[in-house]
Amino acid sequence: MDPIKNIEQESVVKNTGDGTYFMSENIYHKIFEKLQDMICISSPDDKILDVNPVCVNMLGYSSKEDLLSIYNIQYLFHSIANMKKWKDLMQKRGSVKNFEATLVKKDGELIAAHVTSSRISNQNGKIIYTSVIRDITENIKGQTNIHKQNVDLIDSISNIKKTQPKLIQQEKLASIGQLAAGIAHELNNPIGFISSNFTSLKSYVNIIKKYIEQFEKISSCLHSKENSAVSEIADHIDKYKKEQKLDYIFEDIGDLVSESMEGIHRITGIVRNLRNFSRIDVDGEIEQYDINGAIESTLIVAKNEIKYVADIKREYSQIPPVHCIGGEMNQVFLNIIVNAAQSLKSQTRSRRGVIRIKTYNDKEFVYCEIIDNGPGIPGNIIHRIFDPFFTTKEAGKGTGLGLNISYDIVVHKHNGDLLVQSKEGLGTKFIIKIPIESRIEK
Repeated sequence: MDPIKNIEQESVVKNTGDGTYFMSENIYHKIFEKLQDMICISSPDDKILDVNPVCVNMLGYSSKEDLLSIYNIQYLFHSIANMKKWKDLMQKRGSVKNFEATLVKKDGELIAAHVTSSRISNQNGKIIYTSVIRDITENIKGQTNIHKQNVDLIDSISNIKKTQPKLIQQEKLASIGQLAAGIAHELNNPIGFISSNFTSLKSYVNIIKKYIEQFEKISSCLHSKENSAVSEIADHIDKYKKEQKLDYIFEDIGDLVSESMEGIHRITGIVRNLRNFSRIDVDGEIEQYDINGAIESTLIVAKNEIKYVADIKREYSQIPPVHCIGGEMNQVFLNIIVNAAQSLKSQTRSRRGVIRIKTYNDKEFVYCEIIDNGPGIPGNIIHRIFDPFFTTKEAGKGTGLGLNISYDIVVHKHNGDLLVQSKEGLGTKFIIKIPIESRIEK
């Protein structure tokens, strides 16, 4: 006899006259015996009434009788509280689906299970609980490992968030370290001529002091009416005036003072811009930020890095101030401008390069384009330039964090955008896009 056909015959529905169908008791028994999940039938007073063979095997008992001998279903649960929670749900709802339980095998080993139960009436009208129990221990082991990985990942992200301000500050200090020699040179220029000017001024003051002393002698002679003495002193004064070139001194003093004041202002400006650039934004204070002015400050800080290799072409527009963390945006401009200068410096060129800086805006954003006519970025690595620790510079000449930190500041912190376009041999363009109104998450 064909077994499939036989099952079909056993499953043949019989019309009861009211449109309902039923399967034979034999089919239900086969389902009970062959189902690969555990089946446990119990009473509302916790007695175990029946179990299928899979339940016997999975719980580690030698036979159905061996398992039924424990009598009370609570001994299958590892926790009485867990069992009571399942029972309360059954009493309140009449069914539960995928209830999370921890069961105990005969040898004491624990298994994780999902219990799906229903409250039904048997043929005698008595209430019974029928439970299908699926062993998910292996799944839980896998999920536990995934959970551990997730926890480790969350901890790593937390640590990165904690160390990010330090990384940004370290990158600032690294940038300042690279530029320190240039900044010292920029300071030495005004300090040099201020020192020279004041040396000259000191000499001039001594000459003028002696010149004035001669007039004091004339004044004394006038009081004593010794006219011959006055005439003699006057001749001496004229001679002294010509010898010491007092006319030139009087003319030069004004220029020396003006030049010295200009030098002092230049030093003050360099120090101020350096201080503004390197300040630590401890509170991440959002401020009104003038991008055009910030670029000028950055160009002063980076002047010595740029002036021997490139000319700066400014194409500033009348743009509104943006609300951002100014010190961090200074870092972005410095990183990109210095990168442009260093890429030009890496070439063997007969002429100076050009760095063009252009600003403009629309209704929502202010844009800054920094464009160089340097070597460009090879197509096979351009997608990696914002990766942490990726650098094309020689060992010891780059941290590989500058562009990564810049990207994080612009994109993740300020909700703007940082784009790069490049053709090898033609140059590179960076586009910095900053929201006019702050989008920084508090």
